[in-house]
Amino acid sequence: MESLYTFKEKVIKFLMKIVMSVIIKLRLYRAFWEIIAFLAPEKGLAWLSKTNIEEWGRRDANKILKAIIRHLPNTDLKKVVVLDYGCGIGRVAKYVAPKVGKVICADVSKNYLEKARTHLREFNNIEYLRVNGEDLRKLPSEIIDCVYSIGIFVHINKQDSLNLFREINRVLKRGGLFIVDLPRPGAKMAVI
Repeated sequence: MESLYTFKEKVIKFLMKIVMSVIIKLRLYRAFWEIIAFLAPEKGLAWLSKTNIEEWGRRDANKILKAIIRHLPNTDLKKVVVLDYGCGIGRVAKYVAPKVGKVICADVSKNYLEKARTHLREFNNIEYLRVNGEDLRKLPSEIIDCVYSIGIFVHINKQDSLNLFREINRVLKRGGLFIVDLPRPGAKMAVI
């Protein structure tokens, strides 16, 4: 039975890779994430793994907070403004919000933003922003101390990623920090 289950998981992951390739090529980010929010409202694409979503969020938040302390050493954490790009249900923001001044949770999915509002309702220092997956035009320039994006840019095509990197640079304060996770083995990133 276990080998059949493993085979089934492999087939699902293979099919998801094909679907993701099409989504990225056609830039159907919002539609795709609305479907994922419907199918897997609590875990997103993590439903493809046996990951403990709470522990995963806590671990990523700790890494982010350590990076902020290390790279913005003279900054009072309680004054830091953070943008969580691709927040999903807020699994990372839940552990970042109590430590910083403000978190802006941004996502292309209206459903995930609603889930995040519910999941993070105890925090009064969080704003929610629906984005289009191509730019950050709703945000003014130089207002963010740190942007983090965990596991998002592997789902965005190259041109939109470059546009978003430029937009992130625009919204970051001078000397701000951008933390990006590219969970694809052997992934490389060039900053231009």
